[in-house]
Amino acid sequence: MKKEELKKLTDDELKKKEQGVKTIIGLFIPILLGLLYFGLRGYARGEGADIPVLIIALSSLGSLFAVWPGLKAIREERKAREI
Repeated sequence: MKKEELKKLTDDELKKKEQGVKTIIGLFIPILLGLLYFGLRGYARGEGADIPVLIIALSSLGSLFAVWPGLKAIREERKAREI
């Protein structure tokens, strides 16, 4: 979200937006860990890695990194407002 759009939000809307982004990140982390576990479990047993699962895990990691800057921008706006 652009900084101009964040400045237009009220304090309550900004808090809700931050909570929503934190929830999304909180969901991505266990999903990502689970995918990595199941993708690498076969490799640890000597059977080979489950490549499709690892590709999905890599995509999930990219999604997590795409959401993270939004949280940073929201926190900067909240800090500027001193909420």
